[in-house]
Amino acid sequence: MKKNVTEFLKSLNESDYQGDFEDSYGARIVASTDNSVYQVIPQAILYPRVGDDINHIVKQLADNLESGLSIVARGGGTGTNGQSLNNSLILDTSRYLNKIISLDKNKQEVIVEPGVVLDQLNAYLAEHELFFPPDVSSSSRATIGGMIATDASGKGSRLYGKTSNYINMMEVVLSDGSNFKVETKNTYDLKKATANKLADQAQQKVFSVISDNSENIKQVFPKMNRGLTGYNLEHVLGENNDFNLSYLLAGSEGTLALTKRVTLRLIPKPKQRALVAVIYSNFDRTLEHIPFLLKANPTSIEVLDDKVLQLAQKDAIWQDVKESFGGVSENDEIKGLNFIEVTGESTTEIEGICETLKQIINETGEAYTVIDQIVETREAVINGLWGIRKRAVGLLGALEGERQPTAFVEDTAVPPENLPEFIKDFRSILDRHGLDYGMYGHADVGCLHVRPALNMREQSDQKLIRIITDEISDLAKKYGGLLWGEHGRGYRGEYSPQFFGEDVYPLLKEIKGVFDPNNLFNPGKLAVPSDEFSVTKIDKVPFRGSFDSQIVDNQVGNYKSALSCNGNGACFSWDHSDAMCPSYKATNDKRYSPKGRAAMLREWLRLSTIKSSKEVLNQLEEECFESLDACLSCKSCTHSCPIKVDVPEMKSHFLEKYYQNRKRSNSDLLFVRFEILASLGRIAPWLANALASTKIIDKLFGLVSLPKFDESLTAGLKQRSATFIDLNALPSFQEKAVILLPDSFNASFDSKVILASFDVITSLGYKVFIAPILKNGKALHVKGYRQEFKKVAENHVAQMEKLSRSGLPLISAEVVTRLMHTKEYCDILNYTPNYNIISVESWLIQHSKAVKLSMSKTKDRYILFPHCMEQTIDKQSSVNWQTIFNNFNIDLEVKISGCCGMSGLFGHEKKNQKLSQKIYQDSWQQNLKGETNILATGFSCRCQLHNHNKSVKHPVEILASKLVK
Repeated sequence: MKKNVTEFLKSLNESDYQGDFEDSYGARIVASTDNSVYQVIPQAILYPRVGDDINHIVKQLADNLESGLSIVARGGGTGTNGQSLNNSLILDTSRYLNKIISLDKNKQEVIVEPGVVLDQLNAYLAEHELFFPPDVSSSSRATIGGMIATDASGKGSRLYGKTSNYINMMEVVLSDGSNFKVETKNTYDLKKATANKLADQAQQKVFSVISDNSENIKQVFPKMNRGLTGYNLEHVLGENNDFNLSYLLAGSEGTLALTKRVTLRLIPKPKQRALVAVIYSNFDRTLEHIPFLLKANPTSIEVLDDKVLQLAQKDAIWQDVKESFGGVSENDEIKGLNFIEVTGESTTEIEGICETLKQIINETGEAYTVIDQIVETREAVINGLWGIRKRAVGLLGALEGERQPTAFVEDTAVPPENLPEFIKDFRSILDRHGLDYGMYGHADVGCLHVRPALNMREQSDQKLIRIITDEISDLAKKYGGLLWGEHGRGYRGEYSPQFFGEDVYPLLKEIKGVFDPNNLFNPGKLAVPSDEFSVTKIDKVPFRGSFDSQIVDNQVGNYKSALSCNGNGACFSWDHSDAMCPSYKATNDKRYSPKGRAAMLREWLRLSTIKSSKEVLNQLEEECFESLDACLSCKSCTHSCPIKVDVPEMKSHFLEKYYQNRKRSNSDLLFVRFEILASLGRIAPWLANALASTKIIDKLFGLVSLPKFDESLTAGLKQRSATFIDLNALPSFQEKAVILLPDSFNASFDSKVILASFDVITSLGYKVFIAPILKNGKALHVKGYRQEFKKVAENHVAQMEKLSRSGLPLISAEVVTRLMHTKEYCDILNYTPNYNIISVESWLIQHSKAVKLSMSKTKDRYILFPHCMEQTIDKQSSVNWQTIFNNFNIDLEVKISGCCGMSGLFGHEKKNQKLSQKIYQDSWQQNLKGETNILATGFSCRCQLHNHNKSVKHPVEILASKLVK
C-alpha cells in the first residue's frame, strides 16, 4: 500500500490541491489513536486548505480505484469507537478548514467549515445573543464536521435535540468527487434530473427505500430522544412531502459523503441560567429521583457518580467549585450528584423554576437520600461546576491502578423510565466480571456513560471487550434501548442488524451501495456497499493495548504518563486563553500537543524494546525531539490535562537519553552554567550587560532579547539595612518575622519585586530575613541535564529544610521556583518536602487589612495577567490578589490569557522566536490592546511584555508604591 500512497500523494501534489499532507512515521502514529481502545496506523494524513481540496482528493481516489486506498474524515479526533481511524488515508479538517464564513442574524443562520470547533462557534455567536445548542462535553475541541458525523447531541438534548435538527444546508463531496448541495426539497423535485448523476441516483434510491419500507422503519426506530443514529431513515421524509437528506448524512460517520461546508440554524441564547446541584448518598436513588425533578421542566439533568466526584476533588477544576460544596460535611458519603440546569429569559422565570425544584426536593429528598442541594447563579461558578461534567471522561482516566476506565459500551441509551433498572442490571454484569467502573451522563434522556476499568495490555481483558459488549448489547435491546446512544457506532457496526432488524438493515447496505459503491469512505464501519466487502468486527481491529504491551516494564517508569494518556483530547482545546499546550495552539499540529507527544513517546519506547529497524527508530526519535524541543515546559498539562500527562518531565528524561550520543548546542552548554553566570552577573551587572548586548551572544549561542541585570538588590537591601542571613547561623523563632526567598531570576534581573515584598511585609511590623540566593536548577531540568539537576535539587531542598527549622514562614514572590518544590524536586528526589513555601499573596491575604496605603481620590484600576502555572496549578493566587487590592479600594481585573510565549529561557532562544511570538500574538496581545496599568506575576511574562515595549509591574510593586511613608 505504501507505494500506492506515495504515487497518490505525488499525483495530488501535481493537481490543484492547495493543502498539506504528512506521511512521516510520527504524524501517522499520532493519527493512529482516538479516545477508543483501538490503534490503526494510517499511511498519510491530508490537511485540505480550501474546500475544493476535498474534491481533488476524492477525485484522485475515484480515478485510481486499483490503488485500494480509502479515506476517513477527522475533526477533533476524540471518537470513542474508532470512528475516524483508518489504515489508509485520513482527511483532517481541523488545521485549515476551521473558518466561520458568514452570519445572517435576521435568518439566524451561520455558514461554517467542518473544522470549526463548537466552543469557537458559540464564542463568536455570543456577542450576537445567538447560539448553536447541541452541547457535547468535548466542546473545546469537537468540530462541527465531527458533530455532524455522529449527529451529536450532548447536554440539553431533551429540550434542544441533536445536531441534525439544526442543519439548514450541507455542501458535501460525493464519492465521484462531485459537489452536492443538501437541503430540504419537495419529493416531486427528486424526479427532475440534474447535472449530477450520482446525486440524483442517491436521492432517488433513498426516497424509494424509505417509501417502500415506511412501516418497518417506523417499528424499528425507538421512540426516545437518543434515536437510532447511523443512517437515520426515520426523519428523511417529513410532512408536506419534505425530503431532507441531511438527516441521513448526519450520523453516517463519513461513510456516504464528506462535509465541505454547512449552514446551521441558530436560536437565541437564553438570557439567564442557574444550576441546581443535588447531592445523594445512594447512586441508584440518584437515578430514581430524576422523574420527580423533571416535573420542574429544567433544561437538562446530568448525573455523576462517586468515582467521578472523588477524582474531581483531586483535580485543578476543584479550585473553581469547592466553595459551592462548603455546606457538605466531611462525614457525608457522597455517592451521586444530579446537576440540573435551568434557563430562562428573566430572573423571575429562573427563580420560579428553582423554587419548584426546591419544593420537589424538600418533599421527596429524604426518600431518595438527598444530602444537600446547592443553587448557583454566578456564571463563573456555573461554568466551573459544568467543567467537572465536561472533564468526566478525562477524570476517570486518572483512576489508580493498571486497569483504567475504558470506552466501548460508554453511550448506551434506554427510555428514561427504564434507566434505573437498566443500570442496576448493567452494574450486575460488570460486578460479575469483577470490574470497577465510573458512571456519568445525560440521565434526563436515559443516556448514561459507563466506562469499565480494563488493562488493555492484558489479553484476558482484551477478550472482555467482546464478552461485555455482547451482554450489554442484549441488555440495551431488552430495555428498549440502544448500544450506541450518542457517540456513534464506529467499529460497532456488526451490532447494526440486532437493532435495525433483518428487514431494515439490508436497506443500509443499499444506501451505502449507491452513495459509495467502491467503499472509499470510512470502510468497515456502519454498512458495506455489497457482499464483496465486510463490516469490521470489534475484536478484529488492532488494540492500542497490544502495542503498549510490547513495552517492557522497566522502560515505562519515566514515561508512565505517556501510557496513561487515554486520548480524550482536552489538549486540543481551541481557546487561546486556555493555558494548556501553547505550542499546539500556535502550530495547530497535533504532534506538538501532549496527546501527540505521548503517542510518539509510546511508540519510541515500543520500537526501542522490540529492536525495530534503526532507520525507523531514528526517524521517530528525531520527530520526538523536534516536537519536545518546541515544548515550552510550561507545566500546564500537568494540571489542565485530566490525566495529568506530564510532558515537561518526560521531555527532561527524553533529552537526557537523546544527548547521550549527540553533541549539545552552544546554548545548552550555556544554560547548564546559567545560574553560575547569573551569580557573577549580579557582582558586575554593568559588565554582564555589556557582554550580553554584543552580537557574540546571538551568533555563538543563538540567544536574543536577554533581560538586563539590575543593580538594585544589593543597593536596595543596604538602603534598608538588610543583609542575607547565614545558613549556618539561622535566626531564632520570632512571633513577627518571616524569611523571604529571593529567586535567581528576580534577584538578577527584576529585584524590585523582592524589595517591594520586603517593604510591604515590613510595613506590617514584621522582621524580614533575606535568605541567600540559591540555585534552583530550572534550566537544567528543562534541558535534560538530570544528574546536574538532581545535585542542585538535593542542595536546595537541604537548605530549605534548614531554613524551615527556624519555624518562620518561608515566603516567595516567584511562582515557577516556588512550585518546583511541589513537583520537579519531588520527582527527581522521590521525596515529599516537610516544609511549605508560601506565595507572597497567600501570606498577605491574612494580613492585608493591616497594611496602610495612601488612597487616591479616584479608584485606581489595574489589569492582572497571571502566570500560566497560576492559571492551572494555583488559581487561588489571582483571587487573593483581587481580594488584597479590593481591601485598598483598588480595582483589579484578572485576564486569563493563556501562555505569553516566553516561558523562562524558551523565548530567548533565537530558534524559538517565531513560535514564541505567535503564541504571544494569539493570546496576550489580543487582551492587551488599549490597556495600561498592566500587572504580571511571572518573571518571564514581564520579560515578554518588556520586549514588546509594554510597561508592566508585579502586583506587590503597586502595594509598595502606595505605602504610607
